[in-house]
Amino acid sequence: MLFGFSASSWRGIGAGDARVATTPRRLGPALPPLGIILLALAFSGCIAAPLQRNLAADYTSQLTDFNGMLERVRNTAQTPMTWDAARRQMERHNISLRQSGKQLEEAEKQTRHQWLTLVPRLAAFLSVGTNISSLTNLSSNDINARLIANFNIPNPFEFYGSLYAAALQVQNARWSHELDKRRAYAQLYSLFVDSRALQESETALQRQRLTLVNADLSNIDKILTKLPAMTRDMEHRRRYHRSGVNQMLNTPGDNYDLSGTLPVVSYRHRYRQLQIGENFGKLAMNLYAIQIEVAMMRLRQVKFQQWPSINFGFSNPPLLSSLPTSFSSDQLALFSGASKSIDLTDIWNRDSIIDAKTRLQFTREQLKQQIEMEASRMLNMSASYDQLLQEEQRLQRDRQRLSSPDTSDPEMVLKDLATRAQLELQLIENRRQIQQLDLQLLIWDERFWKS
Repeated sequence: MLFGFSASSWRGIGAGDARVATTPRRLGPALPPLGIILLALAFSGCIAAPLQRNLAADYTSQLTDFNGMLERVRNTAQTPMTWDAARRQMERHNISLRQSGKQLEEAEKQTRHQWLTLVPRLAAFLSVGTNISSLTNLSSNDINARLIANFNIPNPFEFYGSLYAAALQVQNARWSHELDKRRAYAQLYSLFVDSRALQESETALQRQRLTLVNADLSNIDKILTKLPAMTRDMEHRRRYHRSGVNQMLNTPGDNYDLSGTLPVVSYRHRYRQLQIGENFGKLAMNLYAIQIEVAMMRLRQVKFQQWPSINFGFSNPPLLSSLPTSFSSDQLALFSGASKSIDLTDIWNRDSIIDAKTRLQFTREQLKQQIEMEASRMLNMSASYDQLLQEEQRLQRDRQRLSSPDTSDPEMVLKDLATRAQLELQLIENRRQIQQLDLQLLIWDERFWKS
């Protein structure tokens, strides 16, 4: 496909699973080795039984779901589905689009989270000050409850870098989600085209069956072998198409008859005039640009690490205390400091800078290679479009010629009918291939998506 971006393009780094190891305190004498072994065996027995029980329950549940789905797939009753209804269903329930939308929401939350770090944090403390011998005679004077506000003043340079990285992640997620929506639209449109092509193929095959049956009784064995094979092939195509529709609409087990009118999508009169720029391929160029910007941001982060780390703090008295306290401006203090760790093996952090520059250079070179591939693909697509249009004209001429036979010989008439049925199938496949090229171009047609 033109401009090969996957739905899972560059994403921000998420938090991994946290695993905390805890060391138990020694409350008594150490267990002997035999006691440790028996304790481990007891714990393993407690785990094995619930594990097997849960797996058996999950197995039964999945087996029931599979048998129920198998019965639904055998059902051939179809429900009509128009383009508008299918598009609404896809936009609301398609799993890939929902995942892409969720990634965009998470990226937007990262930006809000950066600003929320400026909000003061409240901390409550409860302390008891008395001698051990006086624990039984505690009074309110021995207990101090305090509520303190912690003001976080981040390093302005680091804060700006975090905001820039979050904004970059949001923009990438937004463009990636837009690409996913366009591809889903094209895939759904392709399914409608395939549904229409299947219906036309079944009609053409039916005519071909009748022609073969009436053509030559001497080849009855060959005909009887060919017809069941064509029927099985058509059934396989139907099931594959049904599965693709349900996957797109997230409706497992349903059976839809995709019908009705479709929006007109055709580039047969202007595919040669398409050029990369503001009206075509802009989204692809944006996705290329953001890859460069990510690599440059990483280089800036490495260079920034050479600077001292600036720390800010704000000291204030408790907002609330159970003990008598007085508040004055002298109790407020603002302090700051700078620190810098030095690696004696690489004082100026040159290795990291060189590595980041190398990665940036690799990114630029890889994008140039990919752009060359896409340029070649556009030229090949234009040549394929030319060839398919020429083939379409030839097939139409041959079909028109056979529609007015110049002979009355029954054998020749039947032969022409068989040839015409074959031409119909070839025309259907030819138009399907043209439509697939149209849909590839549609994804990058900015004027279509702006309208």
